[in-house]
Amino acid sequence: MKIGVVRTSLVYALIFVAKALAFLESKVFDAVLKIAVGLGFIYVLAINRLQIQALYVQVRNDARVLVWYKTLPTDYFRKLDQESKVALARYQESLKPKPPKKTDSVGFPTITARSYVVMDRASDTVLGSKDPNMVLPPASTAKLATALASLKIYKLDEELTVPQFCTQVEGVKAELPQGAKFKVSDLLKALLVYSAGDAGCTLSIGKTSYADFIVLMNQVAKENGLQNTKFTNPIGLDDVDGENTASAEDLSKLGMVAVKNEFIKEVVKTKEFALRATDGSYSKTLASTNMLLTDIPESVGIKTGRTTGAGEVLIYEYAKDKVDLIVVVMGSSDRFKDTKAILDWTLESYAW
Repeated sequence: MKIGVVRTSLVYALIFVAKALAFLESKVFDAVLKIAVGLGFIYVLAINRLQIQALYVQVRNDARVLVWYKTLPTDYFRKLDQESKVALARYQESLKPKPPKKTDSVGFPTITARSYVVMDRASDTVLGSKDPNMVLPPASTAKLATALASLKIYKLDEELTVPQFCTQVEGVKAELPQGAKFKVSDLLKALLVYSAGDAGCTLSIGKTSYADFIVLMNQVAKENGLQNTKFTNPIGLDDVDGENTASAEDLSKLGMVAVKNEFIKEVVKTKEFALRATDGSYSKTLASTNMLLTDIPESVGIKTGRTTGAGEVLIYEYAKDKVDLIVVVMGSSDRFKDTKAILDWTLESYAW
């Protein structure tokens, strides 16, 4: 009985396979297969229509660009680059502050300075000058370069010890005791506010040799385009060979570079401060050598100088509202009077 059922099932299975094979060989199956393939192709096209369309547009545009590119003159892009540079230069020029306008023909005052220059800082424009490139001793205005060189190698909170050599330097001194320790920030304040030569000397040999520090000062000069400047010491003392030199134009640039540094800008405004050694062995109140900080409230600084060979020297900044002026006098017998006279003339002669 069981064998009959198995045989019957097998026969039916073979009949089903035979019919299936016959159907696969029939025209009906062929038609159904073609329809299925066609519907699948249509389905794929429908799904990817947007991508295919985008590809078509891109190829078409690329072809158009290629045809357009072939029609261009050989120097087209060179001229386009030149035009772009000219347009950029004009745009950048339009962003620069305009120099003040000359408003009146006020007679220039009589001054004692051998050389001077007055500049509008915002527009970097010379408003008045006399022999601005004359090479003269800079005196203690060189200490601005000492400060800038020091900031290249020290952190403000570093401590330096005063060597015996620096207690014997010539010129103005804060009487720093040998072996006392001071923060670099305080030595820079003593240097720029009180013009302390012993502070400048200490900074010059705290981390480098004296000679290497002078090289660093002259590197500062070179980096900032001080073409008539050569430093031979960090204090601004007259050089025996007359090689420690600068010009009024160079000192105006040096002053502008110095006050771009926020620390120096704040220090040169200081009228007085208390200098203290970190070990408590020294304390002294030092007053600014720039009397214009008191006489003219709008004064920003910047640095005084005086030696036998240089006479009196001053790099001065005045800032009020839109007015920002740098005045430099060299070889003067009264630097503050000369500077104030030049400042008054400039304010009367120009409008901002």
